[in-house]
Amino acid sequence: MVETGVVATPDGRALAMCQWGPPDGAPMFYLHGTPGSRLMRHVDGTYERAGVRVITYDRPGYGRSPRLPGRQVAHAAADVAVIADHLGLDRFAVCGVSGGGPHALAVCAMLGRRVTRGATVVCVGPYAEPDLDFFAGLTPEDAEDWRVTERGGDALVAKLQAEAAGLREAFPPDETADAVHQMLAETLVEATAEGIDGMLDDELSLIRPWGFNVADIAVPVQIMAARDDELIPPAQSQWLADHIRTAELVVVPGDHLGFERNAEEEKLIAWLAGGHSRGAQGT
Repeated sequence: MVETGVVATPDGRALAMCQWGPPDGAPMFYLHGTPGSRLMRHVDGTYERAGVRVITYDRPGYGRSPRLPGRQVAHAAADVAVIADHLGLDRFAVCGVSGGGPHALAVCAMLGRRVTRGATVVCVGPYAEPDLDFFAGLTPEDAEDWRVTERGGDALVAKLQAEAAGLREAFPPDETADAVHQMLAETLVEATAEGIDGMLDDELSLIRPWGFNVADIAVPVQIMAARDDELIPPAQSQWLADHIRTAELVVVPGDHLGFERNAEEEKLIAWLAGGHSRGAQGT
């Protein structure tokens, strides 16, 4: 396990972060899903093959990063900037998976001069946009989950507590399991170590205005959707690709869990790393 670093923010918070892959590789932020933590990463040598130095961190409320009351998706840009400054990185790529996707887009929109390339993987779309049918393609159960989030209150807390428990049961710590299972177990235990605040604030931020306009994104972006994804249907990625003028939509086999799209994700990471020149990598 790599060492966890702590980066102080100007408003007195602390962000827990890790680095993976070759230290002289092209820097890339990898923003975890909902739920998730700084321990979410690829474990199959992808970073070494792509020559990419990956930075992960706990969004506020997850793992060792304290909660940020009233957190918006847009707040991710400032937190990424603080970590990049701490590491001496002038420019970097960014990728976000699932609930981390909108946060990666915030970084692209708000830190565009510092971002070389951006990407999302099975990214959720904006909840209340009039030209996006958010519920199209969702199962009735998943549609009801979003409605519970919109209603909020005790029912939302109970739902998230049950989801967190279910995920931990699905990926129990097991030293004999494969590397992906072990990584997911570590990630989920750490994500909810202090409770469900990170999950709660993620879900609330995703159904509210994100705090930036995706149309402002000017850096090259790849939007990856999984063809059989029922949790976040490809139509949501299609909407993002239609509204980001620099975006390319890539539809790949598989569902939301992603085991069938691993080879495509490796290509995506190599593409993200390819946006860097040696002089833009920082220290």
